[in-house]
Amino acid sequence: MNIKFRRSVDKVFTPYYNKWNQDAYWRNSPFSEMPCNLDASSTSGAPVVIGENFFAGLTSPELAIFNYDKGILSVEASEKALFITENESIEAAWTQYHSSLDIIKDRNDFGKIPEYCTWVEQVWQNQKLNGASPFAVLSPQLIYQYLDAVDKQHWPRGRFTVDAGWSVMDGPGGVGDWEPRPEFDMKGLAQSIQSAGHIPGLWLAPGLIHPKSRIARQYPHLVGKCFDVGGECIWSKYHFINPCEESQQLFDQLLEKIWCWGFRKVKLDVLYGPKMQMTELHRQIYQAAKKLPDFIELEGHIPDPFCSQYVNVVRTNDVMIAPEHHQWENVVHAHFKVCHQSSPTHLLNLDHIGGNCANISEDLFLKHLEIIKTQVAAGYPVISLLPYHVSEYANECVSLFIND
Repeated sequence: MNIKFRRSVDKVFTPYYNKWNQDAYWRNSPFSEMPCNLDASSTSGAPVVIGENFFAGLTSPELAIFNYDKGILSVEASEKALFITENESIEAAWTQYHSSLDIIKDRNDFGKIPEYCTWVEQVWQNQKLNGASPFAVLSPQLIYQYLDAVDKQHWPRGRFTVDAGWSVMDGPGGVGDWEPRPEFDMKGLAQSIQSAGHIPGLWLAPGLIHPKSRIARQYPHLVGKCFDVGGECIWSKYHFINPCEESQQLFDQLLEKIWCWGFRKVKLDVLYGPKMQMTELHRQIYQAAKKLPDFIELEGHIPDPFCSQYVNVVRTNDVMIAPEHHQWENVVHAHFKVCHQSSPTHLLNLDHIGGNCANISEDLFLKHLEIIKTQVAAGYPVISLLPYHVSEYANECVSLFIND
């Protein structure tokens, strides 16, 4: 590799670089990194760098180096993998960049119908019960009550996603095996969702594996590095899957099982490892979906075009909306911008109205709703926390919006 690009600049915009629940894309501190192999944190976009009057980006996911120090940006990459344009508008530069990429550009999805997702409702119910985990609070009863609530509100039919908690998490049958908890009749559940007029969806973290799962004991080489996110976190007990022939077989069997249960949308989550590895896992999941008898929608949260080419929908992922997160509005706008610019041919899941916080105030909930209204040209809204928990007025505002 040689330095192919070098410019003096006060600050740069790096859409591939993100920190969870932070607007960290604009940078003026020194860095030296390989943008295609950083961990995909939260919403990690295209491997490009943008400054005043220039745009430079990688046209293939190779181990190039972006370096910034003392106001000097340099990009070290092979000539064939580097796109550069200068003195163009940002919009024109993005368009030219995407035209230069050799990626899958034709895609399917279920359109702009809304989505109903149980996750933040699970968090709310768990807090109400002083429970140990929103995973444990998920039950068939909660799902059926949620379906009834949607029906009583006279909200339109849409996607309906059962989030984390339906599966065994630890040990044999757990993450990696992805077996349902005994109380979940998955076929009956999908049929109930479909009978209510919705498209059945299911949360899944297929890139993770528990060391004590049956599949891990059968194929120990599947177990990659630990998903270490720091601190006390449920995910820290799991490991990433190493992409290989056996992982493709695993995904083939897993997607076929989910399809046979009756689910037609899969919400892919917690794929936060090195992006080249995460891209290969996405590719294998996509290949598994292509082998099914008919369409299943894959939704992912890594808008990097080399990764998102293997999903149908991109999610503007993970915003915590609360007074202590005083920059949350910037995060909402930044996540949308990075997703939309990095994956412009994708429909966007605009994520939960009110974000991931269950104890949100009416004021903050409605502020977020107003932002989502400005974004619906590119995607669709998601109701997760039932808004009457916030206030009757919030519920009325959501009903007017969702029925518009």
